[in-house]
Amino acid sequence: MRSSAPLRSGFRARARLERAVSAWARSRQGEDQAPLTLQSRRIYVLPTRTGLVAAALLFVMVLAGLNYQNNLALLLSFLLCGVALVSMYECHRTLSGLQISSAQVEATFAHTQGELLLAFQNTTDTAR
Repeated sequence: MRSSAPLRSGFRARARLERAVSAWARSRQGEDQAPLTLQSRRIYVLPTRTGLVAAALLFVMVLAGLNYQNNLALLLSFLLCGVALVSMYECHRTLSGLQISSAQVEATFAHTQGELLLAFQNTTDTAR
């Protein structure tokens, strides 16, 4: 029979980390009150698994271009990297300044898909 002490300590460590990150975010951003305006401090563009795979692929392309001294491969790699960085910037810029007017969530159960409905308002003249 195995001991579940390492398993429980892993859960405790994760819970402590989540509490620390939550406290850090609250101290940085302040309390949330409706309606909430998204400012640049509240927007985080985080990579998905697909984004991490794309970044790894770009890194391999740069290494291959450097190894074989292929300028076209390097050009393509840096061009794709630039497109990715500009896309992240535009995503951040599009969300910055929007106002969340309402948020609704339906009851869900374990191992089922949850749905969060957000209503945004554009209070600026910027087209989004």
